[in-house]
Amino acid sequence: MTFGEDASLVRLRNAAQNFSFLRRLALNLLRADTSRSISLPRKLKTAAYNPDYLATALQLRKI
Repeated sequence: MTFGEDASLVRLRNAAQNFSFLRRLALNLLRADTSRSISLPRKLKTAAYNPDYLATALQLRKI
C-alpha cells in the first residue's frame, strides 16, 4: 500500500483498475531507475520533493 490505495475514492466503473495500472507503472519505473542507489520508499519521497528527479525517474524529456 504505497500510494494509500485503501483511502482512495476512485470507485467508478473501471477507474480503479486504471489507477492501479498507473500505480504499478510508476513503481516499476522507479524500480528500474538506476540514477540513484536508494531504496524504493526513499525514491518515492525524493520524487515527491524533487521535480528534476521525478522527470529523470519517469524518463521524461523536454520538448
